[in-house]
Amino acid sequence: QKQRVGIARALAADPEIILMDEPLGAVDQINRGVLQDEIIRIYQTLNKTIVFVTHDIEEAIKLGTKIVVMNQGEIMEMGSRDAIVFHSKSHFADDFIGNKGFLSYLNIVKIEQVVCPFNGNVSEKEITLWVSADDPLIVGIRICLENGVNQIGVRDGAGQVVGAFDLGCLLRLKF
Repeated sequence: QKQRVGIARALAADPEIILMDEPLGAVDQINRGVLQDEIIRIYQTLNKTIVFVTHDIEEAIKLGTKIVVMNQGEIMEMGSRDAIVFHSKSHFADDFIGNKGFLSYLNIVKIEQVVCPFNGNVSEKEITLWVSADDPLIVGIRICLENGVNQIGVRDGAGQVVGAFDLGCLLRLKF
């Protein structure tokens, strides 16, 4: 509750830039996820610049559109979430991000970002496994691997077919 009050207080002044220094550091994991989603909603609604300081790479990947990795006050790396996860230029950033950052990325990026047309070998009518376009990439990967299939169908929130997902679709990401 304290964190929500702090966020509300910061927004009341209607600043151009909002600085949040470890605002969720003392929050349990369940409430932390809820508050992270609320911060994303606030960002999208108000369209304000938010500088969010965290030592949690998963939190940075979930909340950040641009990420700065620092070591003892020195900027080691700065770029988009994709660039930081897949093309870091410093050993420090690589070590900081690690496998945890990559898995977080797969849990955050939505399938809709990599939807492909159905390939020539499989028609939409033959697809028996489906995912939502809003599902994270990791869901599509898991379903393909667990079921030994190369392709699954993708539907939007209204149930309309939007295309297919296969592991080759991941190449559509801007690594």
